Amino acid sequence: MNKQFFKNAVFLSITEVAIRLKGLVAIPLLTRYFGTFDYGIWSQVSVMVATLFPIMVLGTDSATLRYLPGLQLGMQRCKYSAWCYFLFGMSAIVIMLLLLFGSQVELFFFGSNEKCVFLMPLVAIFLFVTLAGNTFRNWFRIQNDVKRYAFILILQAILELSALIIFLVLRKGVFELVLYTILANSISAVFSLYLIVRNYGWGKPDFSIILILLKFGLPLVPAGYAVWGLNAMDRLFLVHYSTMSKIGIYSLAYNLGYLVIQVLINSIWAMYPNKAAELFNQGKFSELQKLFEQSVVFIVFLILPSIAGICVLGERLLLIIATKEFVSGAPLMAIITAGYLFLMLAEYYNIALNLVFRQYLVTASFIAAALINLVLNMLLIPTYSIMGAALATTLSFSILLLISYSLAKRYAKIETKFRIPLKIFFASLAMGVTLYFLSKLFPYGIVSLLILVTIGASLYMSLIFIFKIIDFNSVSAYLRSYLRAKTIRAVPVVFNED
Repeated sequence: MNKQFFKNAVFLSITEVAIRLKGLVAIPLLTRYFGTFDYGIWSQVSVMVATLFPIMVLGTDSATLRYLPGLQLGMQRCKYSAWCYFLFGMSAIVIMLLLLFGSQVELFFFGSNEKCVFLMPLVAIFLFVTLAGNTFRNWFRIQNDVKRYAFILILQAILELSALIIFLVLRKGVFELVLYTILANSISAVFSLYLIVRNYGWGKPDFSIILILLKFGLPLVPAGYAVWGLNAMDRLFLVHYSTMSKIGIYSLAYNLGYLVIQVLINSIWAMYPNKAAELFNQGKFSELQKLFEQSVVFIVFLILPSIAGICVLGERLLLIIATKEFVSGAPLMAIITAGYLFLMLAEYYNIALNLVFRQYLVTASFIAAALINLVLNMLLIPTYSIMGAALATTLSFSILLLISYSLAKRYAKIETKFRIPLKIFFASLAMGVTLYFLSKLFPYGIVSLLILVTIGASLYMSLIFIFKIIDFNSVSAYLRSYLRAKTIRAVPVVFNED
């Protein structure tokens, strides 16, 4: 069963790479067209949507992934449709309040900036479209329907990229870019609904599930805002202690650092909560423990060498995809990527707590980390500006990981093995140091960057085999199976056991 999970993860990894190509195309186009100031405004729109989203959802998205997997399809349809109607009602209330108090909200997120006066109505629509898209995609996660889930993600990426191209051809401003993005996401959401109705049907709403979802989800709402604080509080401090140009530089570094997480981790993470809930609900605790171990090691295996590579090659990358004024953000990329690695690892422990109905402990851990983040932002941003913001975020995520690990170890009985992750850490460190000295021999440019990336990847894989992190028998058995069958099968577990 876990082999199928990782086979799905490989499929989603390919999907994520295809999707994030959109970002690699969009980022240089936007940074060169907008400059630091307007790019900062564009990034604040996303921050605002992320801020208001938890009010509409009230933690019920996590609750559906806890309760619906494993139920009969007819029951799932009825409970899911009720959840959709509930969310659309909540969104109407939030959007109405946003329009009533738009000027105060605008001042909070954008400062006294005249260019943002007319954004509020569009952001309200953006909120609803984002909610609809996420809600409909959640159905495919509940069903473990990887192919349709991936198809919708790719469709959305294509539509958003098309909207960006139209925007650039017409040479419009931030207002129009938000409008075109709304249209693209609306088409994606409508098509998602069409796939649900056509392939699964739409059930008569069973509103009895709403109280159950709220009972589970409401304790997570403070956690949602604590997560918002950890993700977005730095930008709000920078609005008042820095400039919009600095925010633009920081946002690009932030987006690129998080892009690594999206490409390499989202494929595993997207299907883990519902799969973990399914195994837990069926009493397959040993399989759940094994899935947890394999997922965590695989994430560390991918992200730690990426962080080492970004440390060495980040400036070269920024010079290729953006203008020189963005290069000062290069040191931030690795720091931010490390922070989000800590966050994603903490989320695995938080899922374990959710499974045993200790979600209030998840909320407590996020609130504690958010308060620490608030203090660190107050201390570091006025003096160190965007570097202080990056350090505050990453330190807060590391503390969150320690808290979540301690709580899960006590209440969820999750076992964590550290030997292989430590080996991966030292292999990544050795690769990064070696790559640093080798990079001194190469000039700047895209060809040199590609050569250095290839050298770094080769060094890392060599060290992986030298440190005996990979199980050679599993790899050779997989290759023999592939050669005999001439087809791709489920990827085996290739890490040596403790």
